[in-house]
Amino acid sequence: MKENSKYVIFSINGPHASEDSSNIFARKIDDIIKTKTGQTFWYERSSKAKPGLVQKLCAEAIKQNCNPLCLFFPGGEQTKSSDRALKYSSDLSTWHPLPEGLGPVTGTMDKNAYALIFDKLEVGYFGEIDLWEYADFYDLQSTINTMRPHSTVCGIRREKEPFPIGMKSHIRKVIAKGRLVSPYAVWLR
Repeated sequence: MKENSKYVIFSINGPHASEDSSNIFARKIDDIIKTKTGQTFWYERSSKAKPGLVQKLCAEAIKQNCNPLCLFFPGGEQTKSSDRALKYSSDLSTWHPLPEGLGPVTGTMDKNAYALIFDKLEVGYFGEIDLWEYADFYDLQSTINTMRPHSTVCGIRREKEPFPIGMKSHIRKVIAKGRLVSPYAVWLR
């Protein structure tokens, strides 16, 4: 399977529960190395990338023989809640304990809490990306908008020309990337 940036989840990353981004990334990379599943769970709450939406995007990427990616941009505000997830579900019906050895997955544990699942996570500078070259995966006539409360958004590279207008800050530095793995996103509690 090839890695490309046609099917992408864009995510703004910032400090979380008094932990800075570099520590969070280091801890999540450590999860991948240490857990039996070789995965990490990345807490999210954006309405533009809920588990069902992420699962559809990833299924489409796999059909096209592409690895679905998440690209991280710097920014985001400090979050304060550090409730700890204990269980996950890919369908809101069957719940499982989090994988053994997984570091804490924290945030506000309400009906909007979920996690993206990665089997590969890299930190560094991966160039810049123009959000005007992407459409919202679920509304192809809309541009990518990562403004609150949509700090994480499912996107697809446009086959036509870029949008003539969208977010003013459409050129973004990619500071990390993660490869999503099945079931790609799960609900937390």
